[in-house]
Amino acid sequence: MLNMKKIFLAFLTVLFCAPAWAQNKPLTWEEKNADQPYIVLLSEYQTILHPDWSYEETYHARVKIQKEAGKELGQWPVYYNKSREEVSDIQAHVETPDGHQYPATNIQDLQVYNDAPMYSDMRMKVVTMPQVNIGSVIEVKVKSKIVHKEIVHQFWDDITYPFIPTKHASHVYIFPEDKPIPFQAYKSDYKPTLEKTQGQIKYTFVFNETGPIGDDEELMPPLQEALGGLYLSSIKDWKMIADWYRDLIHKNTVSDVDIALKALELTKDKTTQKDKARAILEFLQDNFRYVALNFGNNTVEPHPTNEVFKNRYGDCKDLSLLAKQMLKVADIDANICLFSGEFNGNPQSGLPNPSVFDHIILQINLDGQNYFVDPQIKGFDFGQFPSSYDNAYVMSIDETGYKFDNLPVAFEEDHSLTSRADITVNGDGSAVFGVHVKLPLEASQNFKQSWSSSTNKDKDKFFENLEQNFAQGGKMLDRKVQGIENRYGPVEFDLKYESPTAYPIVNDMILIKEENQSNIPDFSQEHRRYPIFVPGNSVVKNINIYHIPDGFKVNFMPSNYALTIDLMDVSANYLKKDNTVGVDSTYRTKRSIVAVNRYQQVRDFRKELFKKNDQYVVLKKTSSLPPEAKDWIKNQ
Repeated sequence: MLNMKKIFLAFLTVLFCAPAWAQNKPLTWEEKNADQPYIVLLSEYQTILHPDWSYEETYHARVKIQKEAGKELGQWPVYYNKSREEVSDIQAHVETPDGHQYPATNIQDLQVYNDAPMYSDMRMKVVTMPQVNIGSVIEVKVKSKIVHKEIVHQFWDDITYPFIPTKHASHVYIFPEDKPIPFQAYKSDYKPTLEKTQGQIKYTFVFNETGPIGDDEELMPPLQEALGGLYLSSIKDWKMIADWYRDLIHKNTVSDVDIALKALELTKDKTTQKDKARAILEFLQDNFRYVALNFGNNTVEPHPTNEVFKNRYGDCKDLSLLAKQMLKVADIDANICLFSGEFNGNPQSGLPNPSVFDHIILQINLDGQNYFVDPQIKGFDFGQFPSSYDNAYVMSIDETGYKFDNLPVAFEEDHSLTSRADITVNGDGSAVFGVHVKLPLEASQNFKQSWSSSTNKDKDKFFENLEQNFAQGGKMLDRKVQGIENRYGPVEFDLKYESPTAYPIVNDMILIKEENQSNIPDFSQEHRRYPIFVPGNSVVKNINIYHIPDGFKVNFMPSNYALTIDLMDVSANYLKKDNTVGVDSTYRTKRSIVAVNRYQQVRDFRKELFKKNDQYVVLKKTSSLPPEAKDWIKNQ
């Protein structure tokens, strides 16, 4: 179950501007966070666990609106699972800057998924409040009763450091003395206050005047590694979680003749296990609607496979379990894997807790080789994933046990962008470009999905935008897109366009400057609090061939360079040949962690690279004489 606290935090989380820096005198907490869309003045949570393992949750929040973007909080959702939760009380009002209070005007009880009856237990109460303007303070109090956690007779939680700038936050847990819930800190010296009174144990966690976390630092590591973590759990080990979920797998894998016949039909003409597995996975991707309900959002038990097959929709756990069953019919073994992305933190760093997982995928064995497979992501073949899956943590559950593992970090080939341009430069600074671009795998799949759902008008608009961005006042002469129709593989563009103002002319010189090497962070802050973390590998490779116009020669050409540091390799090679200048540049990022004490080295690397990039190929006019005069002089 995603408890009230996590819902509240997730609802409030937005992109923040960088905090203000101290000027001549120390800034107050309010002044430091004046640029935030909203700030939390008070955030209080209390959980009371009863002897039967039911519990009550209360949260109380006061949030001040500071920017236009913060006004969206006037529609405040409270999510719950009606099968085992009851929202017993909601109180909400708005305080305006002049001191007036306006109570909530409406509280609606709605289904979260109107078109998915299998998820009818998922509900939300939407609290509508008036007078939510800049300077207003929203105050909300919510009380809930929960019959039990997903695993009965157990309790767990993790105490989250406030992501939103918060003046005062407290988390209180009250347990019966005969049900002590162990506490563990990871990479943190924090200890809650502990009280024992009248047969109860009370933990209290307090945070004061917090700010946005690392929003002013590029390439942040996972917050668990930067800030540590605080955990509560009565679950004695991970085996208990594996055994619990294995029972759910068995319970909801329902033998069904239609499922078996479809699996046999899909694989009857396939000779290899990979082809059989592709046929089943592609069938699910093409014929089943995905419901975006994360594993942790109040429901973790998959629906019976025969219901999912009949209804033709499901979330990650439903589709993975159905895929496992169909693969088994085709004599392909598959294990359910509880999944947590790397930036969620390593589950094993805390206490056993099923809520650390937010997704479910499969591990399948094909011809003796194991692959991790997400049945719902289209266009990624075996061994391929979106970049957010790099080094993700999985708990693979087989028939007798479990195993923790990590998804592999992708090879740079899957995250490579390559381009080759043939550029005819004219004497007036205009140019004609012939460009071939191959997109990375993930970008290609995103483009294919967007393209398939676009109208003809949207597609025309896309090419209009291409013309505006590339031709810059000129026009597109030709365009071709390849690979859109292919299920797997990259999308490639061939573009030909002319630009009337491609390169500046200064006196009798044409100045040609290469684009900056990809999107390298500025690292502008003088100091850094957290290590630099690059999670994956990628490469951007460009080859540009410039044709020198008649009457011009190369007056200056930058020197070749090759710079390297832990997180990246960057190089550029310039070559003059006949009437052309070729530039071959590469920008490669490498999975790495750079310690804080080496931050200055990274900044020095960035400054050196900026200097190398900030140079021009200079073409200078050879003579103002017409070509026939130059030929006459040459022959004398």
